[in-house]
Amino acid sequence: MKISQDVIKAAQDAEKDTSCPASLTIAQYALESNWGKQVIGKFNFFGIKWDSKCGYPKISKLTKEFENNRWFQLKQDFIDFPNMSSAFRYHGSLLMNNH
Repeated sequence: MKISQDVIKAAQDAEKDTSCPASLTIAQYALESNWGKQVIGKFNFFGIKWDSKCGYPKISKLTKEFENNRWFQLKQDFIDFPNMSSAFRYHGSLLMNNH
């Protein structure tokens, strides 16, 4: 699978800002978003949940969860990032600073 230059640049820029290796960010991008095909909102490639301290708007989505040996749907709030670079920087900060 070919990785777009936008993804590579966002991961490299995030590495400069957060010290989170670009290779790790790209790997998680590929895994979590099926190579960018499954995204929450426009740019939440990592499925990062929203909280009031994140500084970004939220988007609510139904998720499929498995607990106590059964599947159920649950409405969850996720961060609605304005662009790819902010999503990658937030991801890097989250991993490196437990932010």
